[in-house]
Amino acid sequence: MATLHHIYRPPFLPVLALVFAAAVLAASAITWGMAFFGLPVPGVFSFTFLKLLCVFYLWAVVMAFVIVQSLTATVLPEGIRGKTFLGISKTIPWGEMASVDRIGLGPARFLRLFPESGGSPLWIPLFMKGLAAFREEARMYIGAKHPLFPFASEG
Repeated sequence: MATLHHIYRPPFLPVLALVFAAAVLAASAITWGMAFFGLPVPGVFSFTFLKLLCVFYLWAVVMAFVIVQSLTATVLPEGIRGKTFLGISKTIPWGEMASVDRIGLGPARFLRLFPESGGSPLWIPLFMKGLAAFREEARMYIGAKHPLFPFASEG
């Protein structure tokens, strides 16, 4: 019987809020751009504006769902499974993790796990649900000299 492993992923509502903020900024930029170039700007309560607003709301919900479903990490007995920056699934075995660093993309923080082979690193979201459980699970497979140990020992 196969062992089930917990898949860690970000919570939906904060991601939705972030994507929604980006959608509002995009809608504002489009409106300001239209005004700048002398194009007719729809009124706040016009049907055109409401259609545009609905499209941006729908876009925000779909994008938040896609982001939450794609930013995953799994601790396995053989290593950590996650995604590269391009969204490609990959497992880095415990013995092949060369280094670890943190990086921020706006308000989102990530842990990057670099393989010894020099390939693409895994991007582990530090805003995922169950981060403490992820750290605890990872500690079961690593020693004090492992590159991931300082991160796994936090909190």
